[in-house]
Amino acid sequence: MSFTGWRKGGVSYLHWVSENEQDMSHFSLERSLDGSLFIPVGNTSARNRGIREIYSKDDPFAFNGIVYYRLKILTMMAASVIRE
Repeated sequence: MSFTGWRKGGVSYLHWVSENEQDMSHFSLERSLDGSLFIPVGNTSARNRGIREIYSKDDPFAFNGIVYYRLKILTMMAASVIRE
């Protein structure tokens, strides 16, 4: 799993790659201004095709300071893993 992002023109572009997905429900993208308190930005359904998958999501949140993102990975059994 890799998770990267960049900001240009007031939009954050988030990109992640998942390898060999199985029994995954969805990805939940979250944003924070302080690195501690995160709020949901949106969800993306997992494809579960057992191959390398590439995902992306844009966040047009306008803020001039540092913005932190994390990706919560949820399985079909409701377990979660967080990538920052």
